[in-house]
Amino acid sequence: MCPTYNRAPYHLHLLNESVYWFLRQDYPGPRELVILNDCVDQTLACDAPDVRVVNWHERIPTLGEKRNRLAELSEGDVLLPWDDDDVSLPHRVRQAVDRLGEYEYWNPRQTWYEERGRLIRDHHHQVCHNASAYRRGALRYEAVSGPEDALADAWAASHLRVSPHGLAAPREWSYVYRWGVSDCHISGTSDMQASYDRPRKIVSGTYTIRPTMYRDYANEAAIGAG
Repeated sequence: MCPTYNRAPYHLHLLNESVYWFLRQDYPGPRELVILNDCVDQTLACDAPDVRVVNWHERIPTLGEKRNRLAELSEGDVLLPWDDDDVSLPHRVRQAVDRLGEYEYWNPRQTWYEERGRLIRDHHHQVCHNASAYRRGALRYEAVSGPEDALADAWAASHLRVSPHGLAAPREWSYVYRWGVSDCHISGTSDMQASYDRPRKIVSGTYTIRPTMYRDYANEAAIGAG
């Protein structure tokens, strides 16, 4: 479930890369990436297999509501947040389905962290909900922007059957949380809702998502985990 807004044209490469790593997933079953774009002056298109773009007709008021809308649009039994500026390594979906098992919620609690171009072994920087997985119908987000992931994770911990299956070592980490790769990172602002609402220059038009690898994160993570 990939929420996006106003990445084109200057930061469309982030979305290109996010879709590229979805296509690299080694999960053997059916899968789908749903991209929800609510920048009404921009139309996104993508002809990659198993990728569906939904161009919404109005700005959705909060990121939490946007994630709920994505869950409604999705058709899978297992739902994964898929942020448009992060990277999911090829084993992420397979790993999430396996570790979730018969439970309702799974959070790996550990991810790679990129800052200023460096890939860092750091799993204390965030809630890690954006690297999680949960069963359809198990979770709804609060109507807020920014801390909706932390609120969802806290709610899941107290209301859902949470998988106890963690990650043994960095070689199993499947997510790269990227910091500072764009001019808009809501979680890095003091007023997250204001950041979500803040008007930004929009270059109107129709843009095509072209899945592209700009950096081989899978190889770098394998070397770093060794």
